Amino acid sequence: MSMSAWTTPYAPKVLAKSKKLVSPAQLPQAIPQTMGLLQEHFKSQALYTVVQLGVPDVIGDGLMDSAGISAALGVPVNEDLLARQMRVLATCGLFEESAGPGGEFMYALTDTGALLQTGAPQPSLACAATHWLEPPMWNMWGSLLEATMTPEGGQPPFDRANGANWIEYFQAHPESMAPFNDTMSFFSGGEVAGVVDDYAAGWDQFKGKTVLDVGGSYGVVMAAVKAKNPDIECISFDLPDVIATAPDGIAPGVSLAGGDMFDASTYPKGVDAVFMKHILHDWSDADCGRILAAIAASLPSGGKVIVCDGVLGAPGDINPLTASQRNVDILMAGIGGTERTEAQWRTLLGNAGFSIESVQPASIGGPLCGFVTAVKA
Repeated sequence: MSMSAWTTPYAPKVLAKSKKLVSPAQLPQAIPQTMGLLQEHFKSQALYTVVQLGVPDVIGDGLMDSAGISAALGVPVNEDLLARQMRVLATCGLFEESAGPGGEFMYALTDTGALLQTGAPQPSLACAATHWLEPPMWNMWGSLLEATMTPEGGQPPFDRANGANWIEYFQAHPESMAPFNDTMSFFSGGEVAGVVDDYAAGWDQFKGKTVLDVGGSYGVVMAAVKAKNPDIECISFDLPDVIATAPDGIAPGVSLAGGDMFDASTYPKGVDAVFMKHILHDWSDADCGRILAAIAASLPSGGKVIVCDGVLGAPGDINPLTASQRNVDILMAGIGGTERTEAQWRTLLGNAGFSIESVQPASIGGPLCGFVTAVKA
C-alpha cells in the first residue's frame, strides 16, 4: 500500500472550517521541529539498549571507539549496530564524540551520560532508563490510541498492553519491580529535604501529635521529619509485605505499621495527621475517594491530611517545571492515575469530607512537589 493510500481508521466527525497554514518562511523551522519530535523514540530505544548492555559503565571516565566498547562488554554484540546507536546518542548529549588517530569515532561520557553509570558514588538514572523503556512500559504507549478511543471507565493503556494493572504486573515480575523501586527511590531521595524544610505550613503544628505516612515504605521520609522535629510521633504505614522487609535501623525514631490504605480497620489508632507523598496521583478519582474515606474514618474531627503531590499550573503556564509535571501526568495516565489542578484537589478532598486549609504549589528552586493541606470537618 502506498503512503498516499493510508488513512487513519479514526476519522474525525467534525472538521475545522479552515486549516492553519504555515508560511513558506516558517517551514524551514517548523519541519525540523516536527520531525525531531517524531523521531524522539529512535533515541529512547537506543538509550535503553546501551544502558542494558552497560556501555556507560564500560566507558567510565575513558575514551573508546565502538570496537573497544564491543570487546569490553563481554557479550556478543553487533558492532555496526551498536556504533550507529552511539552516533545518534551523541547528537542528544549523552556521549562526547571525537575522531581517533585513524579517523574512527571515539566516545567519552558527558555529564549527562555519566548519570547512566551504575555503582558510582553519585546518583544514577540507569534504573529509570530500564523502568521507563523496558517492554511492559514501552508497550503501554502502543495502547494509548485504543485507550483514548474508549469511553471513560475503560482499561488504562498499561493494563491493555500487559493484561494486568501495574501493581499486579510488577509484583509478578521481579525483574521489572526492581528498576521500578530503584527509580522511585531515586526521586523520593531527592525530595526528602524539600518535604522537611520547605513545607510552608510548618511541621511544628504537629508537635506532641502523631503523623502517619501512608505508603511510606521503610519510613525514610518520616525519619527525616523526626530528626528535625523530635516532638512529633512518626509512623510509616505500608503493605505488610513491605514492612516485613524493612532493614533494621533504616528509620530511627519511626514506628513501622503494616496494613491496607483502602481499609480503615487496618490503620494505627491515635493518629492526628496523615501524610502522603506521590500516592494519590497513582489512582483514579474513584480509588482516591476510597483511600480518603478510609483516612477520614481513622482521623478525629480536626485531623489533617497533607498531600505531597503535583499541583498542575494554569493554562498557558509552560516552563521547565510545569513541563515536567505534564510529563508525569501523561505517565500517570498510562497506569490509570492523574496529576491534578488546585480545583481538582479541592473537589477530590471536599467530596471526602475535608476542607482545604492551604495549597502550596511546587516552584522552581523550591519544593520538588506541592503540598495540599486539608482538615477533616
